[in-house]
Amino acid sequence: MLEESGKTAVHTLLLSPGIQLDVVDVDGLGEDDETARFPIPDMPQVGIVGSVETNDRGRRSAEQFDNFIQEIDEGLGQ
Repeated sequence: MLEESGKTAVHTLLLSPGIQLDVVDVDGLGEDDETARFPIPDMPQVGIVGSVETNDRGRRSAEQFDNFIQEIDEGLGQ
């Protein structure tokens, strides 16, 4: 965030459906200036890391997963 003093600062925002944000252009701040002041952060990877099991345990896990999905699909039709 660009403070009134001209310095940049990091803030934590709590967003919810009831929050309204007002975004405005800053006079005299060009695209190159904006890129220099607010670089895109290097974010860590978030999510699930998968692996492939080729043994009997992997086959059973896949079958269980398929059964769960089938039960969900059948339940959605009711």
